Amino acid sequence: MSTFGKAVWSGGLKDGKGAISTKSGALKDYPYGFAARFEDGKNGTNPEELIGAAHAGVKAKTIALIGDGGAQLMIGELATAVEMQAHMVFVLMNDKGYGVIRNIQDAQYGGRHVYSNILTPDFALLCAAVGLPHVRVSDMAAFEPILDRALAAPGPCLIEVDMVAIGPFGASFAGPPAGAAGKTA
Repeated sequence: MSTFGKAVWSGGLKDGKGAISTKSGALKDYPYGFAARFEDGKNGTNPEELIGAAHAGVKAKTIALIGDGGAQLMIGELATAVEMQAHMVFVLMNDKGYGVIRNIQDAQYGGRHVYSNILTPDFALLCAAVGLPHVRVSDMAAFEPILDRALAAPGPCLIEVDMVAIGPFGASFAGPPAGAAGKTA
């Protein structure tokens, strides 16, 4: 099966802009960027989009940043990435729960945590079950060379970043401001 696609990107991660085109013409120079996916209360992309991008003939390897809570809902996507030998790297931030939900509960509900500290699977075993290469990072100094190896290797890989061992993010994302849902500008 031959696939064709084109992705163009210029600039940095947050300030850059890109465009995506597909052979079918369904997307033709479709604008893409950080703000369109992550700002103004948006949750970012989903694994299906990223697997599609990785399989669309784009030479650059796709990197999918995912959380451990959401990753539990995408076993099928991990298996699909392996089956299709998608040219991608999943970077899984594992804080042993729904970190964003926990942050929202801290910011808006006085730290009352309900259903945010969840049981998370052993992702090494989960990856082994679907044949997905897995590496766990518990020291940020090791992340860059591990990512470089994953980007150079054929097919998909999952890099699990152990946020419990590394420590919290420098800044917490706690969703949109309270009461912002449903408001229009």
